[in-house]
Amino acid sequence: MASDLGHVCAAHLFKTSGKHVTILLDGLDELPEGLRDDGFIAELLEHQALPFCNIIVSSRPHASAYLHDDVLLRVDILGFAEEDRESFIKESLKKQPRKAEILLDYLQTHSTISSLCFVPFIMTVLLFLYKQG
Repeated sequence: MASDLGHVCAAHLFKTSGKHVTILLDGLDELPEGLRDDGFIAELLEHQALPFCNIIVSSRPHASAYLHDDVLLRVDILGFAEEDRESFIKESLKKQPRKAEILLDYLQTHSTISSLCFVPFIMTVLLFLYKQG
């Protein structure tokens, strides 16, 4: 039954050329080169397959060479500098300043976790989990 639904969705996508569809390709740089350069992914990026769909690509900066010149918007998300990370934690926990200090102290003594917190998304997830428990 799920297989039938997949076939129906795929048929509709191709019939409409992807109109009103947004595809998220997360981690383009993590795909093997053969998948990026040939086949359906390359056709999507070149607007040969589903020419009317919107495509959002996430990738490390070095892989942006795989994207084409007709990209409408490019956003580079930079990691936090140490002082920005500290400000972000304090602002996020401004109603609980003691918790902010405990977290900052923890990060200073746990370098593996601390190194992950320079990525804004990971820092946001960490803060969400920290607030929960």
